[in-house]
Amino acid sequence: YEIRSVTGVQTCALPIYSKKKHDRRPKLDDDVVDRIRVMHEDEGWGYRRLARHFDTPRDTIRSLCKYRRR
Repeated sequence: YEIRSVTGVQTCALPIYSKKKHDRRPKLDDDVVDRIRVMHEDEGWGYRRLARHFDTPRDTIRSLCKYRRR
């Protein structure tokens, strides 16, 4: 880390955040992914409804349902 002097006071430039620490959305388990696909394909749930239900971005739900992920 870099130490800078600002008006005679030394400060240390630390990172503001750690990406890992602030990762807001945990990875989904395989069982959850399977359930999402079943709910979409067999039960007719839409992407928006699934995203709200699982608190996951709609683009992630769409990618899972289209088998682009996992």
